[in-house]
Amino acid sequence: MYNFHKSDELHSPSEGHCSELSPRGVCSTRVEAAERFKVYLTGAIIAAVALIVFILTLPLGGRPDWGDGVCATPDCIRHALVLGILDGSRDNDSVPGPCDDFGTFVCKAARNRYGRLAADIVSQMILDWAARLRNETSCLGTSSDSFSKPAALMQACMLCTGCGKARVERLVEFVANRSFAWPTIRDYQKGNALLRYNYATSLRALVELSVEWALPLWFRLELSPPSHLRGRRVVRILPSPMPPLWDAFHQDLLSAADAYVSYLWCYNASILRMREPSQHYYRFLAERSAGIQRNIFETLKNATAVAVPFLVPLRNLTSFVRGVTVANWLTILQSAYAVTPNVSEQDFVLLANERFLAAMDRIFTTHAPWDIFYHTTWWFLQALGPFASDEVFSFLNSDSARRLFLRTMCTAQSESVYYDSLAAINKDKFTEQQRHAISIHLRNVRTVAVEKVSSLEKISNASRDALSVMREQTIDFIWPQKDLELKGSLRMTNASTVDYFNEWVESRRPLHDPTNASESLADAAKIFRLDARHVTSYDPLSNVISVSVAALDSPLFYLGGTSAMTYGGLGFIYASAVLKALDTAMLIGGGDGVFATTDTTSRGGLRNLLPCVHTDLAFPELPALRVAYEAYARFRNATTDLPLKGLANYSAEQVFFLTFCHSTCEFRESGSPESPRCNEAVTNFEPFEKAFNCPSDSKISNSTNCSPNF
Repeated sequence: MYNFHKSDELHSPSEGHCSELSPRGVCSTRVEAAERFKVYLTGAIIAAVALIVFILTLPLGGRPDWGDGVCATPDCIRHALVLGILDGSRDNDSVPGPCDDFGTFVCKAARNRYGRLAADIVSQMILDWAARLRNETSCLGTSSDSFSKPAALMQACMLCTGCGKARVERLVEFVANRSFAWPTIRDYQKGNALLRYNYATSLRALVELSVEWALPLWFRLELSPPSHLRGRRVVRILPSPMPPLWDAFHQDLLSAADAYVSYLWCYNASILRMREPSQHYYRFLAERSAGIQRNIFETLKNATAVAVPFLVPLRNLTSFVRGVTVANWLTILQSAYAVTPNVSEQDFVLLANERFLAAMDRIFTTHAPWDIFYHTTWWFLQALGPFASDEVFSFLNSDSARRLFLRTMCTAQSESVYYDSLAAINKDKFTEQQRHAISIHLRNVRTVAVEKVSSLEKISNASRDALSVMREQTIDFIWPQKDLELKGSLRMTNASTVDYFNEWVESRRPLHDPTNASESLADAAKIFRLDARHVTSYDPLSNVISVSVAALDSPLFYLGGTSAMTYGGLGFIYASAVLKALDTAMLIGGGDGVFATTDTTSRGGLRNLLPCVHTDLAFPELPALRVAYEAYARFRNATTDLPLKGLANYSAEQVFFLTFCHSTCEFRESGSPESPRCNEAVTNFEPFEKAFNCPSDSKISNSTNCSPNF
């Protein structure tokens, strides 16, 4: 067994690390109980304060006060607290005024509750949703309906049910002879094993993990039926939620003295020794894995910063990713998708983000093929190891940041298979009338967006045709519409009796069974899939804009909110999604439903029509702000669109802008939260200056970077 060390002496894990942790039973009961007590206590205090505030704002009759010119519903009060700009709270503050630096003015009050895991307000909302889901599913674990199955799986994951030597042996048995198995001593006894590794070796493993085991490390893959693009199939490469989350976890691990070495020690002591790796693999883990992992995570995470769709014939992929031939791509995809006829080089690849190919190429040209393959096997082991090994689970569960990451991974692992069931849990929170009202809000925003873009003089006739198709055929999708058909195979509903690792394996086996197709599964395919940074997505093949259920909560949406809150929050986020969809339609879509391939020299998308100096900052925020504001002005409920209790000094229109800007706040490792995107948008939007009475000599009034013709 390899000795991981930082000096010539054998490294012994320090206090709180693998060898000195309490047994798993203690970790999963005492630690869990203590954590729950803290959560409940904090929640009780917040609830008590909110209740007192609410009671103080009620008139004697006990009904929400709409009569004195403010909205005093619980949701309005909650949103005022979330914004954190209470009346008079900034009178003696050093924060710049709204007309000088609106982003800092708004984001100063934003609080990051998740450390590195949350990059901004939207990603924090996603983590909030995951936390609520874990709490809600804990109450469903003993019920008999279909929701109990993902609930039981998630709870068993967080308790590491079944962890121990037998589960480690099962994991090792599962890995053996698969494309993502780490190399052993025996592999190297067969000759120079390094010569057998090429970049296609890693690609094969990544595709198998994504398609067959719902574990999208680099990307998520989907294969469309041959009904688009002149009858050819389309392989969709979608962003994975994993890189941003794992990048945050890895940075936390590296920031603690010797933590990564102790982390390796846990895997070595509990898992690797059961299937002895080669010395070359051990040296990779000890000497190179930390740096290579940091580079891969960061490169993949950064590739999703600006999403520009890209459609390319499969045969042309070699022009963008070196080291993998067309024959490699075909062999790997044909193996992953057993369809008739086979995937061919005449088929197409549709990327949600063109920058992903550049990121993939950069990784391949930076690292040796064996190092990338080694890291792929190491990443898989890190993803599943905590749910088989007592030692690894306890190591992660002993630290608050690592424990949060572990629980987030439990949610992500369950969502990969049971995303339709989890969305349906949220659906039951809203009445049919409320769901209809949400749909109307979204439709209002989409109507304004298509009208404004269609009126642009610079777009081509083909783009106008594509926009016409979008106006008539686009579908908004949030919840499953049909009765659910659970795709997994969980047989037990009690989390304490679920063998988590075995059920993880079994729940994924039917995912690509061709006999598993049904109307409800096709319906489920339209549901938003977990993304670490976004709450909307667009599929140009089905013309569906999917909205995450995470977006239907504070600070984006409240059932008891005002029009300013609704259109400044969810309305703005959805406007951004519509504009990105319109950008996609103009890039690759035609009015007759025929798609056109794109390349790096011909970019005719909507963002390139935006006459701004900083396009990456302005799109889609600036046009989305204009769309959301016009929808707000046109469709607002003037009777109830009032200032908020606690923010009575701010008009309803100003609340719209405050809500919009808050949704764009970004967290920094050092310093206060900020929002360059918010500033770029309001600087170029005259109604903002009027709403806040900005003087002509203010920074906002003198920093215009865009011409006003969009």
